[in-house]
Amino acid sequence: MISLLKSIFIDNWLKKFISLILAIIVWFVVDQSLTSTKTINTIGVRVINLPQGKTINGLQPSGLLNRRFSVTITGKKSHLEEISPNDIEIVIDGSDFSSENIVNIEKKHLVSLNPELSISSHINKVIAKTLVINLVPFANEKIPVYVSHPIGEAPKGFQFLDVWPYHLNMSVSGPDEIIKKLKTRGLKLTFNLNDISKSDLERATSSRQKKVVSFFIPEEWKTINLPSISDIPLKIDDPEAKYLRIDFIRSDIIPINFSLPVSIYFPPDYKGSNSPTNITIGNSDLISSQKGLKILNKQLYTKGVSELFVKIIKDMIFISVNMTPGSDEENIDWSIQFINPAVLEDRYVSTMITEINDDELKDMHPTLREEHLRNRFRNYMHRFSLFYADDEPFELTAQLKGKEIILKEQLPNKPNV
Repeated sequence: MISLLKSIFIDNWLKKFISLILAIIVWFVVDQSLTSTKTINTIGVRVINLPQGKTINGLQPSGLLNRRFSVTITGKKSHLEEISPNDIEIVIDGSDFSSENIVNIEKKHLVSLNPELSISSHINKVIAKTLVINLVPFANEKIPVYVSHPIGEAPKGFQFLDVWPYHLNMSVSGPDEIIKKLKTRGLKLTFNLNDISKSDLERATSSRQKKVVSFFIPEEWKTINLPSISDIPLKIDDPEAKYLRIDFIRSDIIPINFSLPVSIYFPPDYKGSNSPTNITIGNSDLISSQKGLKILNKQLYTKGVSELFVKIIKDMIFISVNMTPGSDEENIDWSIQFINPAVLEDRYVSTMITEINDDELKDMHPTLREEHLRNRFRNYMHRFSLFYADDEPFELTAQLKGKEIILKEQLPNKPNV
Protein backbone atom coordinates (compact mmCIF):
# COMPACT_ATOMS: atom_id res chain seq x y z
CA MET A 1 0.00 0.00 0.00
CA ILE A 2 2.83 2.38 0.93
CA SER A 3 4.70 1.54 -2.27
CA LEU A 4 1.55 2.26 -4.29
CA LEU A 5 1.10 5.70 -2.74
CA LYS A 6 4.80 6.38 -3.24
CA SER A 7 4.60 5.55 -6.95
CA ILE A 8 1.52 7.83 -7.35
CA PHE A 9 2.61 10.92 -5.43
CA ILE A 10 6.38 10.82 -5.04
CA ASP A 11 7.94 9.06 -8.06
CA ASN A 12 8.48 11.55 -10.88
CA TRP A 13 6.53 14.18 -8.87
CA LEU A 14 8.00 17.11 -10.82
CA LYS A 15 6.81 15.78 -14.17
CA LYS A 16 3.41 15.06 -12.70
CA PHE A 17 3.16 18.55 -11.22
CA ILE A 18 4.09 20.18 -14.51
CA SER A 19 1.55 18.02 -16.33
CA LEU A 20 -1.18 19.11 -13.88
CA ILE A 21 -0.34 22.79 -14.36
CA LEU A 22 -0.37 22.37 -18.14
CA ALA A 23 -3.74 20.59 -17.98
CA ILE A 24 -5.25 23.42 -15.92
CA ILE A 25 -3.92 26.01 -18.39
CA VAL A 26 -5.29 24.10 -21.37
CA TRP A 27 -8.66 23.70 -19.66
CA PHE A 28 -8.81 27.42 -18.84
CA VAL A 29 -7.84 28.46 -22.39
CA VAL A 30 -10.36 26.10 -23.96
CA ASP A 31 -13.10 27.14 -21.56
CA GLN A 32 -12.53 30.83 -22.26
CA SER A 33 -12.51 30.26 -26.00
CA LEU A 34 -15.80 28.37 -26.06
CA THR A 35 -18.74 30.34 -27.40
CA SER A 36 -22.46 29.80 -27.06
CA THR A 37 -25.74 31.41 -28.12
CA LYS A 38 -28.48 32.41 -25.72
CA THR A 39 -31.85 34.14 -26.10
CA ILE A 40 -32.71 36.58 -23.32
CA ASN A 41 -36.29 37.77 -22.95
CA THR A 42 -37.84 40.77 -21.18
CA ILE A 43 -34.91 43.15 -21.59
CA GLY A 44 -35.63 46.78 -20.76
CA VAL A 45 -35.50 49.37 -23.56
CA ARG A 46 -34.36 52.88 -22.61
CA VAL A 47 -34.73 55.81 -25.01
CA ILE A 48 -32.60 58.90 -24.40
CA ASN A 49 -32.20 62.37 -25.99
CA LEU A 50 -35.65 62.64 -27.54
CA PRO A 51 -36.36 65.83 -29.54
CA GLN A 52 -37.89 68.70 -27.58
CA GLY A 53 -41.68 68.46 -27.28
CA LYS A 54 -41.79 64.80 -28.34
CA THR A 55 -42.31 61.53 -26.51
CA ILE A 56 -43.25 57.89 -27.14
CA ASN A 57 -46.40 56.09 -26.16
CA GLY A 58 -45.50 53.88 -23.22
CA LEU A 59 -42.36 55.80 -22.25
CA GLN A 60 -42.03 55.82 -18.45
CA PRO A 61 -40.57 58.71 -16.39
CA SER A 62 -37.47 56.54 -15.92
CA GLY A 63 -36.86 56.61 -19.69
CA LEU A 64 -37.80 52.94 -20.11
CA LEU A 65 -40.53 51.76 -22.45
CA ASN A 66 -43.41 49.89 -20.82
CA ARG A 67 -42.77 46.91 -23.08
CA ARG A 68 -39.84 44.48 -22.99
CA PHE A 69 -37.70 43.14 -25.80
CA SER A 70 -35.95 39.83 -26.66
CA VAL A 71 -32.44 39.46 -28.07
CA THR A 72 -30.28 36.50 -29.07
CA ILE A 73 -26.64 36.98 -28.18
CA THR A 74 -23.50 35.04 -29.04
CA GLY A 75 -20.45 35.28 -26.82
CA LYS A 76 -18.21 33.62 -24.32
CA LYS A 77 -19.96 30.63 -22.84
CA SER A 78 -18.57 31.21 -19.36
CA HIS A 79 -20.31 34.60 -19.14
CA LEU A 80 -23.46 33.84 -21.11
CA GLU A 81 -24.43 30.97 -18.83
CA GLU A 82 -25.07 33.34 -15.89
CA ILE A 83 -26.44 36.34 -17.76
CA SER A 84 -30.05 37.44 -17.01
CA PRO A 85 -32.42 40.21 -18.23
CA ASN A 86 -31.33 42.28 -15.22
CA ASP A 87 -27.72 42.34 -16.43
CA ILE A 88 -28.23 44.21 -19.70
CA GLU A 89 -30.34 47.00 -21.13
CA ILE A 90 -31.06 48.25 -24.64
CA VAL A 91 -30.30 51.98 -24.89
CA ILE A 92 -31.41 53.92 -27.97
CA ASP A 93 -30.37 57.48 -28.75
CA GLY A 94 -33.38 59.34 -30.13
CA SER A 95 -31.70 62.66 -30.89
CA ASP A 96 -32.03 62.11 -34.66
CA PHE A 97 -35.50 60.58 -34.58
CA SER A 98 -38.25 61.67 -36.97
CA SER A 99 -41.97 60.86 -36.60
CA GLU A 100 -41.54 57.17 -37.53
CA ASN A 101 -38.34 55.26 -36.83
CA ILE A 102 -37.13 51.70 -37.37
CA VAL A 103 -34.23 50.70 -35.16
CA ASN A 104 -32.13 47.63 -35.86
CA ILE A 105 -30.87 46.42 -32.50
CA GLU A 106 -27.12 45.88 -32.59
CA LYS A 107 -24.32 45.20 -30.14
CA LYS A 108 -23.74 48.94 -29.76
CA HIS A 109 -27.23 49.32 -28.27
CA LEU A 110 -26.49 46.97 -25.36
CA VAL A 111 -25.40 48.42 -22.03
CA SER A 112 -24.16 46.27 -19.15
CA LEU A 113 -25.84 46.73 -15.76
CA ASN A 114 -23.51 44.15 -14.21
CA PRO A 115 -19.94 45.30 -13.48
CA GLU A 116 -18.68 41.76 -14.12
CA LEU A 117 -20.11 41.71 -17.66
CA SER A 118 -18.27 43.51 -20.46
CA ILE A 119 -20.32 43.95 -23.64
CA SER A 120 -17.24 44.53 -25.78
CA SER A 121 -15.24 41.59 -24.40
CA HIS A 122 -17.86 38.98 -23.57
CA ILE A 123 -20.46 39.41 -26.33
CA ASN A 124 -19.64 38.91 -30.00
CA LYS A 125 -22.93 39.18 -31.83
CA VAL A 126 -26.51 40.34 -31.25
CA ILE A 127 -29.58 39.25 -33.22
CA ALA A 128 -32.99 40.89 -32.56
CA LYS A 129 -36.16 41.99 -34.29
CA THR A 130 -36.35 45.57 -35.47
CA LEU A 131 -37.92 48.04 -33.07
CA VAL A 132 -40.49 50.52 -34.42
CA ILE A 133 -40.65 53.80 -32.52
CA ASN A 134 -43.17 56.52 -33.34
CA LEU A 135 -42.82 59.97 -31.84
CA VAL A 136 -45.92 61.76 -30.58
CA PRO A 137 -46.43 65.27 -29.13
CA PHE A 138 -45.45 65.67 -25.48
CA ALA A 139 -47.75 67.46 -23.02
CA ASN A 140 -47.70 68.53 -19.39
CA GLU A 141 -51.03 69.48 -17.81
CA LYS A 142 -52.78 69.94 -14.49
CA ILE A 143 -55.18 67.00 -14.20
CA PRO A 144 -58.17 67.25 -11.81
CA VAL A 145 -58.25 64.68 -9.02
CA TYR A 146 -61.63 63.97 -7.43
CA VAL A 147 -61.51 62.57 -3.89
CA SER A 148 -64.46 60.20 -3.64
CA HIS A 149 -66.37 58.80 -0.67
CA PRO A 150 -64.09 56.27 1.07
CA ILE A 151 -64.81 52.57 1.05
CA GLY A 152 -64.63 50.28 4.08
CA GLU A 153 -65.82 50.76 7.66
CA ALA A 154 -64.80 53.36 10.22
CA PRO A 155 -63.03 52.07 13.36
CA LYS A 156 -65.30 51.00 16.21
CA GLY A 157 -66.52 53.96 18.25
CA PHE A 158 -66.25 56.37 15.31
CA GLN A 159 -68.34 57.34 12.31
CA PHE A 160 -67.03 58.62 9.00
CA LEU A 161 -67.89 62.29 8.71
CA ASP A 162 -66.22 63.75 5.67
CA VAL A 163 -63.15 63.77 3.46
CA TRP A 164 -61.49 67.03 2.58
CA PRO A 165 -60.67 68.55 0.14
CA TYR A 166 -62.91 67.00 -2.48
CA HIS A 167 -60.93 68.31 -5.43
CA LEU A 168 -57.19 68.55 -6.13
CA ASN A 169 -54.94 68.89 -9.16
CA MET A 170 -51.73 67.14 -10.13
CA SER A 171 -49.13 67.72 -12.83
CA VAL A 172 -48.94 64.87 -15.32
CA SER A 173 -46.61 64.57 -18.31
CA GLY A 174 -46.88 62.21 -21.24
CA PRO A 175 -48.28 61.73 -24.74
CA ASP A 176 -50.58 64.61 -25.66
CA GLU A 177 -53.52 62.37 -26.62
CA ILE A 178 -53.47 60.52 -23.29
CA ILE A 179 -53.07 63.73 -21.28
CA LYS A 180 -56.07 65.32 -23.02
CA LYS A 181 -58.26 62.34 -22.15
CA LEU A 182 -57.12 62.43 -18.53
CA LYS A 183 -57.83 66.14 -18.29
CA THR A 184 -61.33 65.66 -19.71
CA ARG A 185 -62.43 62.88 -17.39
CA GLY A 186 -60.18 63.59 -14.40
CA LEU A 187 -58.76 61.10 -11.93
CA LYS A 188 -60.39 59.43 -8.93
CA LEU A 189 -58.78 59.00 -5.53
CA THR A 190 -60.48 56.64 -3.08
CA PHE A 191 -59.29 55.76 0.43
CA ASN A 192 -60.15 52.65 2.43
CA LEU A 193 -61.35 53.26 5.99
CA ASN A 194 -60.23 49.72 6.87
CA ASP A 195 -56.65 50.98 6.60
CA ILE A 196 -57.24 53.34 9.56
CA SER A 197 -57.25 51.85 13.06
CA LYS A 198 -58.88 53.12 16.23
CA SER A 199 -55.42 53.70 17.70
CA ASP A 200 -54.58 55.89 14.69
CA LEU A 201 -57.54 58.10 15.51
CA GLU A 202 -56.83 58.18 19.24
CA ARG A 203 -53.27 59.32 18.48
CA ALA A 204 -54.64 62.06 16.21
CA THR A 205 -56.19 63.93 19.15
CA SER A 206 -54.92 64.77 22.60
CA SER A 207 -58.36 64.96 24.17
CA ARG A 208 -61.12 62.41 24.55
CA GLN A 209 -63.50 65.39 24.74
CA LYS A 210 -62.83 66.30 21.13
CA LYS A 211 -65.71 64.82 19.14
CA VAL A 212 -64.40 65.43 15.61
CA VAL A 213 -61.10 63.69 14.94
CA SER A 214 -59.15 64.39 11.76
CA PHE A 215 -56.92 61.73 10.25
CA PHE A 216 -54.42 63.45 7.97
CA ILE A 217 -53.59 61.36 4.94
CA PRO A 218 -49.99 60.02 4.95
CA GLU A 219 -47.80 61.16 2.08
CA GLU A 220 -47.50 57.61 0.71
CA TRP A 221 -51.29 57.53 0.21
CA LYS A 222 -51.31 60.69 -1.90
CA THR A 223 -50.53 58.91 -5.15
CA ILE A 224 -52.34 57.87 -8.33
CA ASN A 225 -51.60 54.79 -10.45
CA LEU A 226 -51.42 55.60 -14.18
CA PRO A 227 -49.97 52.55 -15.96
CA SER A 228 -50.19 54.25 -19.37
CA ILE A 229 -47.94 57.05 -18.09
CA SER A 230 -45.75 55.59 -15.35
CA ASP A 231 -44.70 52.22 -13.96
CA ILE A 232 -44.68 53.71 -10.44
CA PRO A 233 -47.46 55.63 -8.67
CA LEU A 234 -47.42 59.38 -9.32
CA LYS A 235 -47.45 61.79 -6.40
CA ILE A 236 -50.23 64.37 -6.13
CA ASP A 237 -48.24 67.62 -6.12
CA ASP A 238 -51.09 70.06 -5.42
CA PRO A 239 -50.06 72.31 -2.48
CA GLU A 240 -53.54 71.85 -1.03
CA ALA A 241 -52.86 68.12 -0.71
CA LYS A 242 -51.23 68.90 2.64
CA TYR A 243 -54.77 69.48 3.99
CA LEU A 244 -56.01 66.10 2.75
CA ARG A 245 -57.83 64.54 5.68
CA ILE A 246 -60.63 62.20 6.64
CA ASP A 247 -62.81 63.51 9.44
CA PHE A 248 -64.41 61.11 11.90
CA ILE A 249 -66.83 61.82 14.70
CA ARG A 250 -67.17 59.79 17.86
CA SER A 251 -70.31 57.65 17.96
CA ASP A 252 -71.45 59.06 21.31
CA ILE A 253 -75.16 59.77 21.47
CA ILE A 254 -76.29 63.36 22.11
CA PRO A 255 -79.60 64.03 23.90
CA ILE A 256 -82.26 66.07 22.09
CA ASN A 257 -83.25 68.31 25.00
CA PHE A 258 -85.89 70.27 23.15
CA SER A 259 -89.36 69.62 21.77
CA LEU A 260 -89.72 68.55 18.17
CA PRO A 261 -92.78 70.06 16.43
CA VAL A 262 -94.76 67.82 14.09
CA SER A 263 -96.42 69.28 11.01
CA ILE A 264 -98.25 68.05 7.88
CA TYR A 265 -97.08 68.81 4.39
CA PHE A 266 -99.62 68.95 1.55
CA PRO A 267 -98.45 69.42 -2.03
CA PRO A 268 -100.48 71.84 -4.20
CA ASP A 269 -101.94 68.94 -6.24
CA TYR A 270 -103.08 66.91 -3.22
CA LYS A 271 -106.22 64.96 -4.23
CA GLY A 272 -107.21 63.11 -1.07
CA SER A 273 -110.83 62.50 -0.14
CA ASN A 274 -110.53 64.97 2.72
CA SER A 275 -109.65 68.63 2.39
CA PRO A 276 -106.23 69.51 3.83
CA THR A 277 -107.95 72.00 6.14
CA ASN A 278 -109.85 69.13 7.78
CA ILE A 279 -106.90 66.80 8.38
CA THR A 280 -105.06 67.08 11.69
CA ILE A 281 -102.54 65.12 13.71
CA GLY A 282 -104.21 63.20 16.51
CA ASN A 283 -103.09 63.44 20.11
CA SER A 284 -101.68 60.34 21.83
CA ASP A 285 -99.05 59.30 24.35
CA LEU A 286 -96.56 60.21 21.63
CA ILE A 287 -98.12 63.49 20.43
CA SER A 288 -99.44 66.39 22.50
CA SER A 289 -100.66 69.91 21.80
CA GLN A 290 -98.67 72.90 23.04
CA LYS A 291 -99.82 76.44 22.23
CA GLY A 292 -101.64 75.11 19.19
CA LEU A 293 -98.62 73.12 17.98
CA LYS A 294 -98.30 69.36 17.80
CA ILE A 295 -95.22 68.24 19.78
CA LEU A 296 -93.42 64.90 19.91
CA ASN A 297 -93.40 63.60 23.51
CA LYS A 298 -90.30 61.43 23.55
CA GLN A 299 -86.78 61.71 24.91
CA LEU A 300 -84.68 61.08 21.84
CA TYR A 301 -81.03 61.25 20.90
CA THR A 302 -78.85 61.76 17.87
CA LYS A 303 -75.29 60.84 16.90
CA GLY A 304 -72.81 61.43 14.13
CA VAL A 305 -73.11 65.22 14.57
CA SER A 306 -71.63 67.76 16.98
CA GLU A 307 -73.24 69.28 20.04
CA LEU A 308 -72.79 72.71 18.48
CA PHE A 309 -74.83 71.58 15.47
CA VAL A 310 -77.65 70.37 17.76
CA LYS A 311 -77.58 73.67 19.64
CA ILE A 312 -77.83 75.73 16.45
CA ILE A 313 -80.72 73.79 14.87
CA LYS A 314 -82.83 73.35 18.03
CA ASP A 315 -85.38 76.05 17.16
CA MET A 316 -85.43 75.43 13.41
CA ILE A 317 -86.17 71.74 12.98
CA PHE A 318 -89.40 69.74 12.83
CA ILE A 319 -90.89 66.40 11.80
CA SER A 320 -92.87 66.59 8.59
CA VAL A 321 -95.68 64.13 7.80
CA ASN A 322 -95.74 64.13 4.01
CA MET A 323 -99.09 63.71 2.24
CA THR A 324 -97.45 63.31 -1.14
CA PRO A 325 -99.40 62.36 -4.28
CA GLY A 326 -100.29 58.67 -4.27
CA SER A 327 -99.22 58.20 -0.65
CA ASP A 328 -100.67 55.16 1.08
CA GLU A 329 -103.02 56.25 3.88
CA GLU A 330 -101.91 53.19 5.86
CA ASN A 331 -98.24 54.04 5.56
CA ILE A 332 -97.67 57.78 5.22
CA ASP A 333 -94.12 59.01 4.72
CA TRP A 334 -92.36 61.29 7.21
CA SER A 335 -89.06 63.14 7.31
CA ILE A 336 -86.94 65.54 9.34
CA GLN A 337 -86.90 69.08 7.94
CA PHE A 338 -84.79 72.15 8.69
CA ILE A 339 -86.05 75.73 8.54
CA ASN A 340 -83.89 78.08 6.46
CA PRO A 341 -80.79 75.86 6.17
CA ALA A 342 -78.73 78.71 4.68
CA VAL A 343 -79.16 80.80 7.85
CA LEU A 344 -78.31 77.79 10.03
CA GLU A 345 -75.21 77.14 7.97
CA ASP A 346 -74.06 80.76 8.33
CA ARG A 347 -74.53 80.58 12.10
CA TYR A 348 -72.53 77.37 12.34
CA VAL A 349 -69.65 78.66 10.22
CA SER A 350 -69.55 81.99 12.08
CA THR A 351 -69.47 80.24 15.46
CA MET A 352 -66.80 77.74 14.39
CA ILE A 353 -64.53 80.45 12.96
CA THR A 354 -64.93 82.58 16.10
CA GLU A 355 -64.29 79.72 18.51
CA ILE A 356 -61.87 77.75 16.37
CA ASN A 357 -59.18 75.90 18.34
CA ASP A 358 -58.07 73.44 15.67
CA ASP A 359 -54.47 74.26 14.67
CA GLU A 360 -54.85 72.61 11.27
CA LEU A 361 -58.00 74.62 10.51
CA LYS A 362 -56.24 77.80 11.62
CA ASP A 363 -53.50 77.16 9.08
CA MET A 364 -56.01 76.92 6.23
CA HIS A 365 -56.59 79.84 3.91
CA PRO A 366 -59.80 81.59 5.15
CA THR A 367 -61.67 80.75 1.96
CA LEU A 368 -60.73 77.06 2.19
CA ARG A 369 -61.54 76.96 5.89
CA GLU A 370 -65.00 78.41 5.34
CA GLU A 371 -65.71 76.01 2.47
CA HIS A 372 -64.58 73.10 4.65
CA LEU A 373 -66.87 74.13 7.51
CA ARG A 374 -69.84 74.67 5.20
CA ASN A 375 -69.41 71.18 3.77
CA ARG A 376 -69.19 69.77 7.28
CA PHE A 377 -72.47 71.45 8.28
CA ARG A 378 -74.26 70.14 5.18
CA ASN A 379 -72.93 66.70 5.98
CA TYR A 380 -74.39 67.00 9.48
CA MET A 381 -77.79 67.93 8.05
CA HIS A 382 -77.71 65.02 5.63
CA ARG A 383 -76.87 62.46 8.33
CA PHE A 384 -79.03 63.83 11.17
CA SER A 385 -81.22 61.03 12.54
CA LEU A 386 -83.09 60.24 15.73
CA PHE A 387 -82.23 57.41 18.12
CA TYR A 388 -83.26 55.88 21.42
CA ALA A 389 -80.89 55.84 24.38
CA ASP A 390 -79.86 52.26 23.50
CA ASP A 391 -78.61 53.42 20.10
CA GLU A 392 -81.58 51.91 18.22
CA PRO A 393 -83.00 54.15 15.46
CA PHE A 394 -86.28 55.93 16.13
CA GLU A 395 -88.98 55.15 13.56
CA LEU A 396 -92.59 56.27 13.16
CA THR A 397 -95.64 54.89 11.44
CA ALA A 398 -98.24 57.37 10.24
CA GLN A 399 -101.78 56.34 9.26
CA LEU A 400 -104.79 58.39 8.21
CA LYS A 401 -107.84 57.41 10.29
CA GLY A 402 -110.82 59.45 9.07
CA LYS A 403 -109.63 63.02 9.43
CA GLU A 404 -106.77 62.34 11.85
CA ILE A 405 -103.23 61.19 11.23
CA ILE A 406 -102.21 58.77 13.97
CA LEU A 407 -98.49 58.59 14.72
CA LYS A 408 -97.05 55.55 16.50
CA GLU A 409 -93.58 54.35 17.35
CA GLN A 410 -92.23 51.48 15.33
CA LEU A 411 -90.18 49.75 18.00
CA PRO A 412 -87.11 47.78 16.88
CA ASN A 413 -87.86 44.07 16.33
CA LYS A 414 -91.27 44.49 17.93
CA PRO A 415 -94.77 44.86 16.54
CA ASN A 416 -96.24 48.33 16.32
CA VAL A 417 -97.84 49.58 19.56
